[in-house]
Amino acid sequence: PWPEAAWLAASEAVPEFPAGPLPKALAGYDEVVSGVLGTTGKAILDEGITGLMTFGVYPRYWGRWKSPELQCKGKEPPGDRWDDVFWCGTWTDYHNTTATAVLRAMRTGEVQWLDEIAFPGAVRTLHTQIMQCGPDEAWFYCGQSPAGYGGYRSDFNSSHAYFENLYLYYWLTGDSLVVDTLRQGGETMRRHMCETRGPAPVKGAQAQDGPGGPACAADHPLGKASFTGRVGGQWLAAFHFLGLASDDPSFLEDFKSGLARAVTLQYAELEKDGRRYGFLGGKVGNGPGGSAQAGPLWTNGFYDAENLYRLMVDTGDAPLGKPAVRPSQVLAAVARTLAGIDSGELAVADAKGGEKGTGQGEPGKKREKDAWPRLLDYRWEGPRVGGRLAGVTAKDRDLYGPEKAGTAALLVRAGRLTGDPGLLKAGEERTRAAIEASRGEAVPLGKLQGQYLNRLHAAVAGLAAGPIGPAKPAR
Repeated sequence: PWPEAAWLAASEAVPEFPAGPLPKALAGYDEVVSGVLGTTGKAILDEGITGLMTFGVYPRYWGRWKSPELQCKGKEPPGDRWDDVFWCGTWTDYHNTTATAVLRAMRTGEVQWLDEIAFPGAVRTLHTQIMQCGPDEAWFYCGQSPAGYGGYRSDFNSSHAYFENLYLYYWLTGDSLVVDTLRQGGETMRRHMCETRGPAPVKGAQAQDGPGGPACAADHPLGKASFTGRVGGQWLAAFHFLGLASDDPSFLEDFKSGLARAVTLQYAELEKDGRRYGFLGGKVGNGPGGSAQAGPLWTNGFYDAENLYRLMVDTGDAPLGKPAVRPSQVLAAVARTLAGIDSGELAVADAKGGEKGTGQGEPGKKREKDAWPRLLDYRWEGPRVGGRLAGVTAKDRDLYGPEKAGTAALLVRAGRLTGDPGLLKAGEERTRAAIEASRGEAVPLGKLQGQYLNRLHAAVAGLAAGPIGPAKPAR
């Protein structure tokens, strides 16, 4: 038995995906998603990654270019060669790439993708990539996934918590090991982000007792924490999942508290030429007036906007933060910044002081229309929310095409919420670009397809459905 696509989509319990016929302009979506899944199945066999410790998740880059990350190339571990692929491959569910298989099954009823791709990926993440600990161990990373790559233990950078497919696996199977395993990691992480929750790390048995204090207020200092970017975004999503799936709903308080702190301490909304632009990330002073750094712009779209949209749906767009702002307001303002950079409406100086239209670090060179800087330095006068934008400067490298693809859902949602045709147009352009780029790469699931496809499903669904206006009241 399998529900109809429209029923699954209307539940709002799973990520957005298109549930009905698509307009001609988006017809390539189904072809691309089906092709990527088929290419993945073939590549698994061609590359021979069906081994006990490798089957389920995929290398970062593979299936083309002679699959360089499946070759050891001088970094061969000692001993026999038969397990080199395990030790040298870059194993992780990059940008939740396997979740595409679940959304394809939901849209089409092709449930074979659950058995062939989605569930093996979830089980491998759960039992191999997440750090396993005994009930009396209190290591900070117990129940977390800080590393990927060779032997699942290299690249220890704290940001491999690619769990979206794992959450979907839980909702479809009820495998309680998902909750039991993540509970300790989530308890330690929320205490790390908010010390009023109690000391960290916690032992496995202690994690079942819940927090030792209240969630942090919106203006509680950040300390070492950040609620934007990849790590912050991944763990806010984990708090949301644990608040729903575990027997401790207080994790939902941490989800909301974290986003309230983000829009209070890591966000500015500033006006220029009658339009409000949003800047998310870094640390923002209390002013009045000041300067800060926003971004990375791609994680604003891929991670931060996803959590804000989920909160908007859950709460009926209730305001949060100090001063209070609605999630939809933040989404629209951040989307205007991206669209403004793309169109040239928002003037961005290069890092050496050049004027609008110059490339970063190359005064006088015309910046390409699609050139988005990874970070933005910005200055303002007056209050942090509602003040005057005094200047914006490009910082760091420009975004790559796959990174920009992750902003498609943000742009489309903001366009639908506000009725702004400029935002909808920008979202449609980014959506079509992602479809064509994914088709052109012709690679299996991995880092590229995770970035191209993961937020594409919601963008296509939004474009097919049309404007929705303000968020609905909370249920």
